[in-house]
Amino acid sequence: LSSFQGRRLEDGVNQTWISTNDRNVVNDRSNFSIRYTGVIVPEVSGNYIISTYSDKRVRVWIDGVQVINAWSNHNERFDDSPSISLTAGQAHLIQIDYARTNGDATIQLYWTVPGQSQGLIPARVLFPE
Repeated sequence: LSSFQGRRLEDGVNQTWISTNDRNVVNDRSNFSIRYTGVIVPEVSGNYIISTYSDKRVRVWIDGVQVINAWSNHNERFDDSPSISLTAGQAHLIQIDYARTNGDATIQLYWTVPGQSQGLIPARVLFPE
């Protein structure tokens, strides 16, 4: 992946790109990578599991520590971090690297909040750096 194409602010990490021959959309010849950076500010203190649902390649860092490393081509699946202690109201750095090499593309960011079931990380707790 060879060139920087731009920057934009996302409302959470929940993206799917469908392959098509339309040049205005991702096509089967499009290889790309995305780096999401920012902070996550949990509303509850405790031990969390961070998860990605993706295909292709994904890596995640929390506070500079790599917690998910699935940097090999794979079909859609969940990859989970070990248990991570997060503090309510405290900004924790997050970085996600995702790369697509062919076909459709999906990247979604989940967490398991203490005492709750797994769900998408809501945009209200994600902020730009």
